[in-house]
Amino acid sequence: MHSAVQVTLANREDYLQFYPMLLNEQCLKSTGRQLHPAPRFVFSNLEPNSEYTMSAQFRKTSGYQWQYCDNEWRPVGSKESPVNEKAPEIQHPDGARFGARWNQNDTSFTIRLTNKSSTAELVGLTSLCKYMIVLVIRQIIRQPDGQYAEHGDALEFLFPETEFIAVSRYYDPRVSDIKSATNKFSSRNAKKKRIATGTTLTILLITIITILTTASRHRVFPSTHLCLISILIIAIPGTININILHF
Repeated sequence: MHSAVQVTLANREDYLQFYPMLLNEQCLKSTGRQLHPAPRFVFSNLEPNSEYTMSAQFRKTSGYQWQYCDNEWRPVGSKESPVNEKAPEIQHPDGARFGARWNQNDTSFTIRLTNKSSTAELVGLTSLCKYMIVLVIRQIIRQPDGQYAEHGDALEFLFPETEFIAVSRYYDPRVSDIKSATNKFSSRNAKKKRIATGTTLTILLITIITILTTASRHRVFPSTHLCLISILIIAIPGTININILHF
């Protein structure tokens, strides 16, 4: 593989909100919790006519488990696993692509983390352990039978600024505040959406009641009133559905 291959973390600024002053925290959930920030990479010097796959790997940066005490993270117990133990890799869904394509566009990974065993869709991590993201590039060749085989050694690119600790809930309020401000999927933002949706629903219902009351006084339902009622009735189920989705 070309030795001059370069990989840049395109959204490094997102990680520098934490690193190196704060230790980023990534929540785990049995059904999967989306990694935030999601890494985005820029490639250069890949051979244009060769094919490559890209994988994100989560590598332990410490053999200890950690606990949050007196506003800081401290190692506890003895080393239970070797540093640089490899977690399962998640291959980018684009699969094998020519170097010219990889070189052309930024590449983002959408990854969900779990405290259970890894699956094809989820990365299983150990709570209260530290990890960082490693990008793995493999050059591949297509064999006569149509199958792919690796060609040469894989290239690994480590990004220390992506280091985080896997948690079941946020411990450092500063980390929680940053996540809430930047992650549209955060529970705090979901709560705000529920409140806004509830307010919208209340306004819609009040409007319908007002229209019906006015019409009943005049014992007439002008076409404009009927049109407005129809629009509002159509809008309400969609509003309710949006509200339910956030729970």
